[in-house]
Amino acid sequence: MTRLVPALAMIFCCLSTAARAAADYADPPDRPPTDAEWRHDATADQYPGPVLGYDPPPPSSSVRVFTGPALYVSNDDPQAGLFAAIDLGRGPAGFRASGSWAHAGAAPGISTYTGELWFDLGHPGRLRPVVAAGAGLASIRLVPDDGDSPQSETVGIGVLRAGLHYLLPLGSTDARAGIDAVGCLPAVRSEDAADLSPWAVLVATLGVGF
Repeated sequence: MTRLVPALAMIFCCLSTAARAAADYADPPDRPPTDAEWRHDATADQYPGPVLGYDPPPPSSSVRVFTGPALYVSNDDPQAGLFAAIDLGRGPAGFRASGSWAHAGAAPGISTYTGELWFDLGHPGRLRPVVAAGAGLASIRLVPDDGDSPQSETVGIGVLRAGLHYLLPLGSTDARAGIDAVGCLPAVRSEDAADLSPWAVLVATLGVGF
């Protein structure tokens, strides 16, 4: 019995020391997440800021609306106008419907309405080179050489576009600024329509996504 008491005391001391050591190395209840946990859990919607080196992807929306000034460049004098477009697509490809107007209803004047398939060569970064191709209609109001009243013609056109867009750093808002050059080639017209040369439309836009 006299030998058993010291042995029990020694075992009790060892267990107490182990428990105290485990308590010293236990994680505090408010321990901040590790870098690996941030990278696994954080998303573009809930990311609070540049914590622990995590760099969230830029925001991206499925529908974006653009507008801005346009400049028609052709064999005639340049004409200033207005441009508006809707982009559909979240990934590196999508569809754009657009319209542009310069002296619409006046002579000389032009209105174009186009649809394009676009490809985003910079997705998913902030700087986005874009190329697109499509077709549309152009309503052109001309003044005849003989001085008669203005005439309106509608022609089918082919469209090629090259642009450079930048995603603005506005938090979770998909806002973009861009410049585009659109080449328009008359392709389908009536037999008695005037002979039209290709023209270009230079556009500067601001857009926001939804």
